[in-house]
Amino acid sequence: MRGPILTLTLLMAACSEPRPSGPGACPSWQREVAAALAPCAECHGGATPAVGYDLTTYLGALGPGSDDTANAIAGDASSRLLSAIDPAAPAAGAAHAGQGALHALLARWALDCELTYLDSSIHPAGVLDPASAGFHGIELRDRGWDLGLCAGCHGADFGGGAADASCTSCHARGPDACDTCHDGVPTTGAHGAHVGVGSAGLACVTCHRVPQSWDDEGHIRRAGAGDPPPAEVEMTGLAELTVDAADRAGPPVFEAGTCRNVYCHGDVLGAAGGAARQPSWASDPPGPASCASCHGAPPPSHADDHCSVCHPSGAAAGAAHLDGVTDVGTGGSGCSACHGGADSPAPPRDLSGNVFTTAIGVGAHQAHLRAPAGLSAPIACGSCHQVPVVVTSAGHLDGVGPAEVNAALGWDRGPGTCATAWCHGTAQPRWTFTGEAACGTCHAVPPSGAPHTAAMALTDCATCHPATMDAIGRFIPGGAHLDGDVDAP
Repeated sequence: MRGPILTLTLLMAACSEPRPSGPGACPSWQREVAAALAPCAECHGGATPAVGYDLTTYLGALGPGSDDTANAIAGDASSRLLSAIDPAAPAAGAAHAGQGALHALLARWALDCELTYLDSSIHPAGVLDPASAGFHGIELRDRGWDLGLCAGCHGADFGGGAADASCTSCHARGPDACDTCHDGVPTTGAHGAHVGVGSAGLACVTCHRVPQSWDDEGHIRRAGAGDPPPAEVEMTGLAELTVDAADRAGPPVFEAGTCRNVYCHGDVLGAAGGAARQPSWASDPPGPASCASCHGAPPPSHADDHCSVCHPSGAAAGAAHLDGVTDVGTGGSGCSACHGGADSPAPPRDLSGNVFTTAIGVGAHQAHLRAPAGLSAPIACGSCHQVPVVVTSAGHLDGVGPAEVNAALGWDRGPGTCATAWCHGTAQPRWTFTGEAACGTCHAVPPSGAPHTAAMALTDCATCHPATMDAIGRFIPGGAHLDGDVDAP
């Protein structure tokens, strides 16, 4: 171990030793060049520098400015930084006339001294030039991304240390911050599309192990050496969700440029899955997947493809979609999630959101279900409709609306009447009108034929029908009227 320790000790001792200066020494950005270019900042500085070329910073001086070509290239005499002020170059122009001394300084800096940033006996001239083979990022890569070597001179927090040179002058949050090496949201593949998914987007930890520190095992170093790209994909959380265990072929994995067995793309939905459950990560063109990609639109258990009727929150932009929960309706639970409300599964609030009785989906539902007039006991939903045991029961979602009505009632949706409903006799009160059902509309008062007589009044009904009518001619709420049996001795 003596060799590496001795080498590191010598390096640390030399951290702050500058190169010798003098007539033959190389000019550096820190010592001469930045000051020499300061007058140029009148045009090439500020919020909108001329031709996009900012000479107030080292990387700005390297360029490129308004195009993709670097303006200062080590060893290249045709670099724009030089040619623009070269007294012998016709392209210099009047704006850059009289800059012979500056041109001579910059020529030495670019051609002989590799655009050096600082005087250092440790770092090569091109340590901060991204185009140089001596760039510190390349050196760090070749040393297995061991930032500990940098910390030896620049301090554990990279704020200066023995070198008295802070890395944060360029890396504002430090060289060990996530966005030093990659964007907060990487632009490769479908990263952007995933981070923007759903109401909050997917967290990085859903697909990758997120380190607490740069030197966590398996981050950029593994077993004491650099861990080469690409990043390891270890899917958790949403990807692991399973609706039916029998539909999952295996754990979620990323293979051959695609994700397999992931809930988020419907690869574990069985027959309900869509047509592109294993999309390519580098899809071309990129963009959001269609509904039919991950699950059927509609799924095979549904006949109606108007998703927003039953899933209004999931259908809205930015709403709770792909969060592992199937959102049904706008509130309540069970039947009331899609129609009815907190007090009743029957409308008002039909599947279109209507709440007035004049809407065919609302109509006289509550008049039948609650029977507020007392003409009968409350009528159960199953008297007119087949009531599903669960939401996916046959005859519920697998048919296109409107809901089926018991055929024995002779329901005619056009006029909104029941032609053969025993409970209304020959009368056919209209579903969306109120006040059309009272004594005398379903049977005569008194009914015709023995033992009734025309002289009888409502107060006489209780004599033979005491469970239905009281002595003053009123219905007995919840009594035996309209229950299919004639309440008579």
